[in-house]
Amino acid sequence: MREWCQALRLGHETIADIQLAVTEAAANAVRHSGCDEFEIRGWARDHNLTVCVWDQGRGLPDPDSGTGLGIRIIRTLAESVDFEDTRPGTRVTMRFRVGPAGR
Repeated sequence: MREWCQALRLGHETIADIQLAVTEAAANAVRHSGCDEFEIRGWARDHNLTVCVWDQGRGLPDPDSGTGLGIRIIRTLAESVDFEDTRPGTRVTMRFRVGPAGR
């Protein structure tokens, strides 16, 4: 994630925020879904960066159940976040607003 964000010429603080949010989403996939694997995909367009973390586990019945801080951290760092029940699994889509040349 860091190398991709660096290639996009994002600032260090922005990279740290994105990296933390994606790490939290991946940790939740491993911790709560029972999955053996998960997938991370991302793309950038204009001044927006979108990252999806998708697993094929059992997921959480309610992502806002308050079981930990991970989802609150993600919601704080991302411009927006969506949770999609993909049966099996969950897809977390995070959107980040990034300025020109990482500003």
